[in-house]
Amino acid sequence: MSQYKTNEVAKLTGHEPETIRRISRMGILSPIKDKGIYFFSFQDISFLRAISNVVSNNENRYIWAALKKIKRQISADEPLSSLSFKSHKSQLIAKNANKIWNTHSGQYLLQFENQTDSKTSELSNSRDINEQFKKALALDEEKKFIAAKETYIELLERDPYHARARINLGRIYHQEANFNNALQQYEKAIELEPKNVIARFNAGVAYEDLDRQDDAITCYLETLDLDITIAEAHFNLSRLYEAKKDIKASAYHLAYYQILKLTFDD
Repeated sequence: MSQYKTNEVAKLTGHEPETIRRISRMGILSPIKDKGIYFFSFQDISFLRAISNVVSNNENRYIWAALKKIKRQISADEPLSSLSFKSHKSQLIAKNANKIWNTHSGQYLLQFENQTDSKTSELSNSRDINEQFKKALALDEEKKFIAAKETYIELLERDPYHARARINLGRIYHQEANFNNALQQYEKAIELEPKNVIARFNAGVAYEDLDRQDDAITCYLETLDLDITIAEAHFNLSRLYEAKKDIKASAYHLAYYQILKLTFDD
């Protein structure tokens, strides 16, 4: 039965009332709302305690999505006293009395207690990961794209933080005209490596293919913020601004593109 008000939950968990309301609005908690007042159950309080070390100052949308997903999977009568979480970048690791698992991939893990937060991503032997990536690259270069895609996917199940593998997998999806999956991989690569120019430029192309022109413009501009010499980003911006009747911006990027081509092309 829901019987605890927000301020009471705040006292019991140590969270600020606004934080609790925010988590509730995101669907991670499931209080009853009556006349603008939230009423929480004891399970809500237990779950909030379990996720306390994850939600504190965490703005990662993948973590929030994972928390929302796992909350839906917990039955109403399931005990939460032994449930705990650890986060690293975009991954959420969960542990209860019986199992330890990656909530993003569903993969079960071992030696959870021996992992530190800074080592959570080191779940597989790095040498094996490198060899698997080289194998995927070789298949990629031989244009064996189906086999390469499968190898990249297997690699990312073992190491979700491999940005280059995500970019390459995204490119293969892109070639298949699977633009949504391509964009998803590019966005995850950007989250892992915010200054990765290739991931941002490729995301811009994917946005264009999804007919999201404003998002594409933003992505190309972010690409140029990182490296002003990316000629193709200037060219694509020139096209997009021309379509929006922004002649001045279009001319600027076209001129920059032409200068770069004259400067760097033999």
